[in-house]
Amino acid sequence: MKKINKELVIKYINRMIIAIFTFFIGITFIFSVLAKNYIHNGTPPDTTLMSSKISNFEFSKLTISSLILLLIVVIGVVLYIFNKPFKSKVKYIFVEKRGITSVVLLVLACVIQLIFVLNVHPFINFDAGNIISTAQSNVQQMPSAYYSQYPNILFMLIVEKRLAGIGTNQLIFVLANLGMLYLSVILNVLCIYILNKKKLPVVMYIQTCWLLLFPMSIVPYTDVYILPFISLALVAYALLTKKEIKFATKFVASGLLAFAIVEGYFFKPTAMILFVAIIIVSLMSLLTHKWTKVFKEKLLVCGALFIAIFGISFGIDKAIVNEQQIVQINKKVAVPPVHFMAMGMVGNGGYNRNDAEGYIGLSTQEQAKIAQKEIKQRLKDKGFWGYIKFLLNKQSNNTADGTFGWLNDGYFMNEDTPRTKLGQFMSSYIYPDGKHLFDFKFLAQLCWVILVGIVLFGFKDNKSYTQVLRLAIIGLMMFLLMFEGGRTRYLIQFLPCFIILASLCWHDTRRLFTHDLRQKFAKKNRS
Repeated sequence: MKKINKELVIKYINRMIIAIFTFFIGITFIFSVLAKNYIHNGTPPDTTLMSSKISNFEFSKLTISSLILLLIVVIGVVLYIFNKPFKSKVKYIFVEKRGITSVVLLVLACVIQLIFVLNVHPFINFDAGNIISTAQSNVQQMPSAYYSQYPNILFMLIVEKRLAGIGTNQLIFVLANLGMLYLSVILNVLCIYILNKKKLPVVMYIQTCWLLLFPMSIVPYTDVYILPFISLALVAYALLTKKEIKFATKFVASGLLAFAIVEGYFFKPTAMILFVAIIIVSLMSLLTHKWTKVFKEKLLVCGALFIAIFGISFGIDKAIVNEQQIVQINKKVAVPPVHFMAMGMVGNGGYNRNDAEGYIGLSTQEQAKIAQKEIKQRLKDKGFWGYIKFLLNKQSNNTADGTFGWLNDGYFMNEDTPRTKLGQFMSSYIYPDGKHLFDFKFLAQLCWVILVGIVLFGFKDNKSYTQVLRLAIIGLMMFLLMFEGGRTRYLIQFLPCFIILASLCWHDTRRLFTHDLRQKFAKKNRS
């Protein structure tokens, strides 16, 4: 019997991961390029619950500001290509002095975010608003069918109840949300610092664009609260995989990884997808690693700490949730996972009010039985090819929107006009009837297309760390296809994965278009 070539097996698995990732991200890239956010149809956006109207791209429907910006970009590109003095100045500022420029721009973006939050922080409705209202209430043990049905948001409620102890002003919750966002930004920079210091300017440039086009900072919810824990997990894994790092640091990192995964899970259970990706790639690495006595001992010690911290953190958080005295919980009516699977198979694959209301008051077992029947019926109604078409459309709904579903959940904010002129100006970019809303959508979509393009074409890097990031993104996209999705907002939780992957792949993508393809065409012309 032939001995299995482990290196060859790992090589094929890596190729398979890149192929699957390219398939998913390739579809996302195409749908993102064809998305509706580039246009202005002359009317306010359709913000009815889970609207899925798509319009064709027309230059005539761009706003004046978007046209001016597009013109500036085109002129800038032309000057960069044909005007040597202009090109040298741009390269001097953004390339030669990239260390200083990137830091200044990132700090400036953070300051602008703070100014934005201080001047524009409307009362948020829907889930985020419900949690804040409950946290602000002085009524103890308030009965609530909502929290009984969706117990996964109890941890967020407990956190915001603690914040309400500081003060009940809406701004406190928004500032805490912004603090979590800032923490994620810092950890993302630290992650790249550990992995490759030369790519620090890239991650700072990317995060500058992200911060300037991320209004979710004013929505205190799990989408943002999970970000620093995903970032912390990525930092911990970077420390564990970096050879130059001392064992004592790796020992601490194994505990940090466990803590980050558990805390992330209690905000959003999908944090476990990253953990699964780490396990898969780690097992692949262990297959080809030399199992010396010292290595075994170190692995055992780090593994023991990971399990201990994981178990302790999970136990403490679970006890906190079980013993909370904020609302009364009926555990018998919790919505089962199969319900979200059934919901994700109707309409645009997102939230469905009829499905949600039809389960109210039913036990978990009854809900599961109904959901299973609905899944079978919906699969039967769609047929094989119909379901494939549905999944393609759902992938578009799940990933194509560069605003991350901003306003797609309906009018989720109280539209009181900010008092300051600066606040009024800033709100005009994000409010449903804002004068510059379509300018924001245009810019956000453009940046999203670029980010997705970077990770799509940076396929040459198949190191363990980048493969973890790819697997995590694949896992989240598959999860959203199987369960409730329908809007790009669900991608926010894994934005650190996108940002760090784009930072690591940037040079490969740039080389592909500036060197590799040019050489390939040159060879063809010579032949």
